Amino acid sequence: MSIAVRNAMDVQGTQQEPENTKEIVYKFMEEDMQISNPRDSIAFQRIDRVGKPKHDGPHPIITRFLRYADREMLFHQARKTTLIKG
Repeated sequence: MSIAVRNAMDVQGTQQEPENTKEIVYKFMEEDMQISNPRDSIAFQRIDRVGKPKHDGPHPIITRFLRYADREMLFHQARKTTLIKG
């Protein structure tokens, strides 16, 4: 697995308005993943929307974390809050 993929996370089902994608991801972490103050502890290398918007919803956001440990902590938290299986 490449480092680029290893440090990334896919966020789907977010709003498709003119936006600040970084704020959308932080809001998702606070509200859906129940992480307190992610702005203080989690840093991103890049955040982008990918693909074209789908007719049934917005296109996903790909986040690339600055630190692999941040990504691992988020995946652990997502499993605890049943946002992902595995």
